Amino acid sequence: MQHSDDTEGSVGPERDEEYEVTGTPPTLNERLELKNLELTLATQKEATRQQQNQLAFESAMRQADSADRQAQQRIMYGLIAIIGGLVTLAALYIATIFFFSSQGTTPEQGANNVVASMGAVTGVIGSLVSAYFGIQLGSAGRERAESQRDRALAASSEEPPSQ
Repeated sequence: MQHSDDTEGSVGPERDEEYEVTGTPPTLNERLELKNLELTLATQKEATRQQQNQLAFESAMRQADSADRQAQQRIMYGLIAIIGGLVTLAALYIATIFFFSSQGTTPEQGANNVVASMGAVTGVIGSLVSAYFGIQLGSAGRERAESQRDRALAASSEEPPSQ
């Protein structure tokens, strides 16, 4: 079977088999067409890989944005907890002063009773607030580290272009 340069036919395994069977080498146009197909396939693979990397990067960025929003919410909840704790402390302090002043004790005894009562309350509240913020800081640090890890993994999946 003879082939001219203008022949349109499949290029690939069928042509290789035909060459083995007929002993006719592929024409220059057929070899160029094969090279063009290989380049097109390589370009498509590279474009697909870049799209996958872009999607992974965008996903990591969305997760980072979500983590930032959660951190801001945590800060707001912490602020509410602090304000609530201060209001509670002030109310307890005022109530304690009125309670001990109405007991008919001397001002020195009343002051000692107020200090003793408030010392117990403020110690517990201080411990709880410290524990709350310690847990929040640890959680925020973990989320930030995971977010940075995800971004680094997304960036590292990008391979340098082949030359």
